[in-house]
Amino acid sequence: MLKARTKWFCLGLLTVSLLMAACGPSAAELRARDDARSAALAAEARADGLEEELATLPGHIADELEQIVALEAELAELQQEYHALGGANR
Repeated sequence: MLKARTKWFCLGLLTVSLLMAACGPSAAELRARDDARSAALAAEARADGLEEELATLPGHIADELEQIVALEAELAELQQEYHALGGANR
């Protein structure tokens, strides 16, 4: 009787194992899941980088505006010097 129970138990265990293996995800599904996970991680990293860049933009814009003002002042000085040297009369 113990032998018969053990046989049925092993047979049931084998059946459950085979069903779980058959019902599990296929290799293509696992690959697709891994690819999707990789793409999501890459997108998250890119979003983090863009957020950092966005946080630094106001400082860069202020620096560039200061440079524009300085260049416009230098241009005005050079134009005055040009006109003082008679550049407009040529």
